[in-house]
Amino acid sequence: MLHISWKEAQSLDRGRYNPRKIAPKYIWRPCIPSWEKEFTSKIGNIKWEDFVEARKQISTHKKIMDWKDSACEEAFTAAKKRFWDNYNGYEWEVSLPDPDLHIDKDID
Repeated sequence: MLHISWKEAQSLDRGRYNPRKIAPKYIWRPCIPSWEKEFTSKIGNIKWEDFVEARKQISTHKKIMDWKDSACEEAFTAAKKRFWDNYNGYEWEVSLPDPDLHIDKDID
């Protein structure tokens, strides 16, 4: 059996993380990307703080949380993707919807 002194053990332990020695000096909070906050203000025309407050209120109404609208969700996701692409300087991968999609052109 190998016996080493306490000082030798400490020198061997250097560089390793020991949770007892290093206590966190911060409080973890979930980070929201800045582009999402800009998306709510520029595209949604609502302040981020108001959006967060509205989101808290929605959770109290179960019918709203259970409501499924795939077309709305698809449009929201596409708008968010276009904004992200534009924010980061990329070409849009998601094209804009056709503005004349529901307009009848042959009216006679």
